[in-house]
Amino acid sequence: MAVKNKFNQQCLTYSQISMIFNSRIFWRRFTTWIRVYIISRYLGIGTEEEAFGRLYIETSGVGDMLQIIFERENARRVSQLLNLIIFTLRDLISSQLSGNSEAMNQNVTRLFRSAEELSEFLAGINPYLNREEWENTMKTYIQNTIEEANSFATGNYRQDIKTFGRLAELSNQLGDLFAEAIYDYVTSGSQDVSGPATGDRQCVTYEQMNQIYRIRMFWFEMTTWVRAYMISRYRGLGNVNQVKARLEQVPVEYVDT
Repeated sequence: MAVKNKFNQQCLTYSQISMIFNSRIFWRRFTTWIRVYIISRYLGIGTEEEAFGRLYIETSGVGDMLQIIFERENARRVSQLLNLIIFTLRDLISSQLSGNSEAMNQNVTRLFRSAEELSEFLAGINPYLNREEWENTMKTYIQNTIEEANSFATGNYRQDIKTFGRLAELSNQLGDLFAEAIYDYVTSGSQDVSGPATGDRQCVTYEQMNQIYRIRMFWFEMTTWVRAYMISRYRGLGNVNQVKARLEQVPVEYVDT
């Protein structure tokens, strides 16, 4: 039975940080494009086919990346399971727009089942993945995504900023779990891969890494909230003052960091 080796939070190497950042950015992009797609479906902003196509590109890209580590069929299956999530989300929105409550419930069940299937498969090809932790985080992510969709479906945006904030944090958690499991997998034959720095080996703490990540994500955050503000301002969606306040928080956090 594989034993999971926790990243040493007092000494993360450049290769570990790079893996974490790449994994986090995938889940953040995935989260952002889901939001773009939800907005296009409920509010008619942009072209829904184009938004869904962009979301599909994100999930397909993961399979291409994982082919380097796992077998081609396994990598393709990961993409298929991620695609199942976005296709089910598409069906859920369609059933909600048509007022089909039975189909809505079925698609919600399918979404959570898809999270279970993805967790089961990932743990099957990578014994270093903590399946229970991943599955619980993934289901929480699905729940918050449903809440985000409901806010646009009902026009009740009181919790939208908080919900998207939770999704951003959950995307970081999924990224960390995925990166750690992959790192353990590719270094499974090495000894002492997460020990303290020695000789020329340099490392940073987990908190320092998060600071670097927040700095790197500045323009991503700025673009996200500028877009949200424009949609709020010009289409009257949500509380424009709250969205503006969140936008103004982005450069403040950047300067503080």
